[in-house]
Amino acid sequence: MSVIGIYRQPLPVRLQFTATPVQSDHIMKIPAGTTGYIGAPAQPIRKEISDAIGSELGQIPEILEVHLPQVYIKGLIDPPAQILFVVVEENTPSLQGKIAEVMKRVLPPNFYMDITELHPSNPQLPAIRASGSQLNLNRKLN
Repeated sequence: MSVIGIYRQPLPVRLQFTATPVQSDHIMKIPAGTTGYIGAPAQPIRKEISDAIGSELGQIPEILEVHLPQVYIKGLIDPPAQILFVVVEENTPSLQGKIAEVMKRVLPPNFYMDITELHPSNPQLPAIRASGSQLNLNRKLN
């Protein structure tokens, strides 16, 4: 199976990992220099679930953006899966506990999702944004 074939976009974006993403219940160590592919999900999770994730995470003020692209990393995230990328303010302590509470409330039973936090300066963020998978945080503009 071609990696390109799993995305709706004509070409997935390649990521070079430099940090260790955090999963909801344990740490997945991705070696620096590992190539990953990111794109729009071929079969996105149900809209009511992604909308609920965005609405609930939007209530945490330190969260700036949330994205839910499909990611493939041979041997690590294989088969491809949607990963929740949560962009938090620089110098913010980890929000993993708060995010996990939200996910327990909004995800159906026996539904698992990998989660990682990023800062706005993360070099992977432009590729994540390019996937077109940003969730609506339902915040009112001042």
